[in-house]
Amino acid sequence: MAEEVRLRFGVLDPQDDGPPTTNDLESRLVKQQTQLSTPNSRPERVFTDLTDGYFLEFSTEVESEYQTLGDNGIEDHTHEEAYSARVLYFDDGGFIFESREDIPDERIPAFLLSKSPEDAEDDYHIFQDFQQEHIRQEYRNANEVSRIKFGQLGNISADDHDLSGLISELGDEVGYLQLSRGYTQSRNLKRSDLVDRFVELSTIRQLTYYNSDDERLGITDSGRLVFQIPENNVEAEVSELREKAEPFLRKLLADY
Repeated sequence: MAEEVRLRFGVLDPQDDGPPTTNDLESRLVKQQTQLSTPNSRPERVFTDLTDGYFLEFSTEVESEYQTLGDNGIEDHTHEEAYSARVLYFDDGGFIFESREDIPDERIPAFLLSKSPEDAEDDYHIFQDFQQEHIRQEYRNANEVSRIKFGQLGNISADDHDLSGLISELGDEVGYLQLSRGYTQSRNLKRSDLVDRFVELSTIRQLTYYNSDDERLGITDSGRLVFQIPENNVEAEVSELREKAEPFLRKLLADY
């Protein structure tokens, strides 16, 4: 069985010290010394058999509010529910984490720093986007492309007398353009020279593609990466994260 994960990327950059090493992190977690202002946060499914990394499943309880109609009218209630997210941390401070709507992103770097989210807010950076050239390179290297969404069309200077000019002209009237091969697996958007031209001259918002191993990945300009990983096999999960996601982290850190 496989599970789809949506990942984001960040780096710990403490103002008063360097990022914790994986040995430091492991020592704190093993000794259960990570007592945070963020309540009921803890590591689960830890995997330490890495020379430069540390994997854990971060579990935290998130409070939500709801209302019911009782004998005295509308009554307010609170409820806490536990959620978890995969995290892969490296000695240089870079980390990959599972992005979930039910877990505030800031809790994860705060947990790694053993601080509250408020105290940690100046000590980390979560990447908010991928550079357009990085996304274009993923397009060029893809074996197949099944879906692509463009934002601003023709945002690169082009000669108004050729196809580039027509794309720029279309961009004046269109908010975005989305292309898909639909359910026909034999189609491949990379076979179209017109799509190639759009890619080179426009802003790419989303790209869904298949690599040389016929594995599907999705990338967005907001810094998210989506793919499937094995379920309930922590060693296989870590291997997939390193193989597919770590190259994205390295490119982001190189430009940081």
